[in-house]
Amino acid sequence: MIERVSNALKIEDRFERLNAIQALREENETDALAALFALLEGEDATLASRASYGLSVFRDFSEEQIAILARHLVESKNDWIRLSCAIMLMSKQSSTVNNAYLKALDDTFEKVAQVACVEVGARGGTEGTAALYRALDREEWHLRLSACKALIEQKTADQRVVDALLSMKLEPEATEHDFEDEDTRSSSLSLSLLIAEESEAVEMWGNLDSIIAQAKKIANNLQCD
Repeated sequence: MIERVSNALKIEDRFERLNAIQALREENETDALAALFALLEGEDATLASRASYGLSVFRDFSEEQIAILARHLVESKNDWIRLSCAIMLMSKQSSTVNNAYLKALDDTFEKVAQVACVEVGARGGTEGTAALYRALDREEWHLRLSACKALIEQKTADQRVVDALLSMKLEPEATEHDFEDEDTRSSSLSLSLLIAEESEAVEMWGNLDSIIAQAKKIANNLQCD
């Protein structure tokens, strides 16, 4: 099976490659999954990267396999392997995964750190909250915004989050964010109206002013407690 999975991963077209992995999964899920993990751990960097992406067609992993993904999230030198692992672990709950996400908050690849922001925020805990506050000092604008949102969702956003957002509003990315948000909100609302006659309100963060207002509300509540 390792040879067959390896051959599938050598297909250059990404969609054809995933279809080939899907077919092998349907034929023998256990062996196909084991082969992908063997290639992920192998010395061929290209096959390892493609194996990490191929794992996206699977949903159930053993505890040992989850631990391998968590290790690669923290230790892999390949940005895309770390990102694939960060995404695949989102539905997995364990102390090993929690710790991996905490470390991934410091990832130099912004996309990985952004996923970690979401997961650290959702998983809660004082250590996670402290790590999210440290992320407010990162250079990347969108990463800082992800950290702010995570702290708002945790309802642990204090004046530091408000100050960070007010500072971010003065940066060039703020205009781009609000423009994209307006376009996304309009598209999402149109789609929801097509899906149901009486659709519920689409949950959106809104523009930066809206996010700042949410942060201020939580910060004020924390001051009153």
